[in-house]
Amino acid sequence: MPSLPLVVPSNSTISVSTAFQFEDADLIILSSDSVFFSVHSRTVRAASAVLSQLIDALSASNSYPTLSDDPASSPTVVGSERTPSDMEALFVAPPTPGSHPPTPQPEKLAQSAQVPKSSAQPLILPLPEPSDVLNVILHFLYHLPCTQFLPTLSTLHAVLNALQAYSIPTYPHSFLSYSLCSLLSPHSAAQPLYTYALAASANLEGLAIFASRFCLHVPLSEITEPMAALMGPLYMRRLLFLHLGRVEALKRTLASPPAMHPPSASDCDVSDQKRITRAWALATAYLAWGARPDMSVVELREVLEPLKTKVDCSACQKSLGERIEQLCIDWCAIKDTI
Repeated sequence: MPSLPLVVPSNSTISVSTAFQFEDADLIILSSDSVFFSVHSRTVRAASAVLSQLIDALSASNSYPTLSDDPASSPTVVGSERTPSDMEALFVAPPTPGSHPPTPQPEKLAQSAQVPKSSAQPLILPLPEPSDVLNVILHFLYHLPCTQFLPTLSTLHAVLNALQAYSIPTYPHSFLSYSLCSLLSPHSAAQPLYTYALAASANLEGLAIFASRFCLHVPLSEITEPMAALMGPLYMRRLLFLHLGRVEALKRTLASPPAMHPPSASDCDVSDQKRITRAWALATAYLAWGARPDMSVVELREVLEPLKTKVDCSACQKSLGERIEQLCIDWCAIKDTI
């Protein structure tokens, strides 16, 4: 989140968001790492009932009585401060009538006493989230894209927690859900389980389906208890059934041996074809023993293609080749997402 350091006269440094610096802002959100976001309270109120209540409470605690239009009821405001030397001269030498400035008219005195209302100043609302989290949330509220910031999964996890804490809903097909998907999906290949879990926690069905394909490369044993709790029982069950179902489907696909051709006058008889069937059974048993939900077609061919080199009969080679091709087609047709 880009921020602009600002040096104030008191020699203290603050940071302000460069993306949220509206001139007509009436609310300043302060992050936990001391970054200021100048925004509109109406936008924040419309998105979150919880934040609206916080703003109301803050406004009530910072309310000041308005100044009356009656000059007699206006408070007296001291317009200047005396220096120590002025004070010393005041006590050393008694004042003379000519040393005092002329007394202003009552109308001018009342006008000089008018001060700006404190209610015109923006309210400052401190929140416990860091600036990178608030930056993403405010982009959501203002319907602004924020893919250029490339937030990490831990940041997006904190964003989802904040959305839940502030009762900001993620409706399906809304700008917020679309933005969340665009921020989470680039992490699917590198961190599939975490991405899938975050998508499940936000009920982002499309993203969960997309990330589940990459989860095939991750063993189920790597799912930790916090990860399972983040997924929830429904999406956890769907992921388990995806892994186990694909393994069982692969085993069923491997079970059928190549078709046998009728015996001929050549050297290939029934006993020879049974030897090919036994060789197929051994090769497929090896594949079934190490079956994985993400097993590729290349791995299947590496084990089964050498069987053709041990067959002299052209009809058996053809039948074996057709069986391998059909196996690869059937395996590719099996659903690989939840």
